[in-house]
Amino acid sequence: MNIAIVGLGHTGLIAAAVFAELGHRVTGYDIESRKRAAIQNSKSPFFEPGLGELIRQGRQSGYLSVVDTQDKCLAGAEVIFLVVGTPPAGGDGPSLDEFWSAVGQVVPLAPPEAVLAIKSTVPVGTTDDLILRFASAWSGEAPVVAVPEFLRQGVALDDFRKPGRVVLGSHSRQALATVRRVYQPFNLPDEVFIECTPAAAELIKHATNAFLATKISFANQLANLCGKLGTDYEIIRRGLAADPRVGSGFLHAGLGFGGSCFPKDVAALITTGRRAESPLTLLEAAFAANRAQVERVADCAREMLGDLKGKRILQLGLTYKPGTDDLRGSLAVELAFLLSRGGAELVCFDPAYTPSRVGSNHVFRITKDPIKAASDTELIVIATDWPQFIDLPWPQIAQSMNTANLLDARNMLNPETIEAAGFTYLGIGRSGKTRSKTRRSGSAAESASGGRGEETR
Repeated sequence: MNIAIVGLGHTGLIAAAVFAELGHRVTGYDIESRKRAAIQNSKSPFFEPGLGELIRQGRQSGYLSVVDTQDKCLAGAEVIFLVVGTPPAGGDGPSLDEFWSAVGQVVPLAPPEAVLAIKSTVPVGTTDDLILRFASAWSGEAPVVAVPEFLRQGVALDDFRKPGRVVLGSHSRQALATVRRVYQPFNLPDEVFIECTPAAAELIKHATNAFLATKISFANQLANLCGKLGTDYEIIRRGLAADPRVGSGFLHAGLGFGGSCFPKDVAALITTGRRAESPLTLLEAAFAANRAQVERVADCAREMLGDLKGKRILQLGLTYKPGTDDLRGSLAVELAFLLSRGGAELVCFDPAYTPSRVGSNHVFRITKDPIKAASDTELIVIATDWPQFIDLPWPQIAQSMNTANLLDARNMLNPETIEAAGFTYLGIGRSGKTRSKTRRSGSAAESASGGRGEETR
């Protein structure tokens, strides 16, 4: 099929590359010339494992092309995927300015028989609003389908190739059938497809993220309670995870949920509930707990050091999760700013951090050598659970520090191993001198692959 993709961000470009891999002829467009240039040169404009090679293959095969105008992108398209950004706006959900601007340009240029597939994450009711606004553009049923995406950064290619469900929301049976043809090469069983109204499709997306976010806030509050009671949260987590009704995902305690999706989507659903006079009080509480969690972790650093002012701290991790270079909504970055504002002399290391991406150069310093940077510090804080942090030479690092304190804000290290290396250890709901086993390298790999990660755009 001939597919057009408008918006080549984290979701749009992955969709374009995989659809091209499957033999569709994909033409992409993005308003940012930087992104277009990178893809035209067979490179990915952002970090996602395996994506660069897939783009190169698509460009070489001729199935993936990128153009510099929307009319070129839409010419001859049978399905147009709209995947523009809907960034946070004030705390009530997303800004739809870019979305409506793109819709206003795409609909008049679209071929008459083309189906418009909405992959942008938009508040419940937006697709129906689109159909009403542009009803005169179509002679019959509006060929519009809401197709929310459920990718996790770091493993997005696998998620896209092997979707657990494909949600299709439309009022047009013909449009639904056309979009299902796009997914034919995936050889998915019928039960994977969930066909519904556009509003139901949008609500499935938001409900999924809201449920997982609530689970994270519950885990963090329970871990905080464990810290007060002197109980090891890791034991509690294992007991919860062993119950199949609960499951193991999204129970790891830490900084809370961040990224570009969960906070915005939770806020949007809370706003939807208020406007419908059906407030989601449980979700409101989970959101409030999440906002407080990063402050609590900063307080843990103060408790370990007595005072932050003038203390030298090394923070490991700035991206919002491992396996990505995405800093949007990163609680690790927020924690770094809190520590710096508290007076700490902060140095940060992240394997995928690009200094130009955040206006932080005057707030904390960046290092490319965490082992060297640890020398003469009073505290190390793990803020993003990159698996490679497990294998750092911890005994060597402890010996080089002024005081060997380690605050594990992701509960990724084994307290016994760290204490044996000479550290005073503190995790989230995990004090030192514990006798239980904690997450081993396999568990860190689980996190890197999305076991407690979040979704992407």
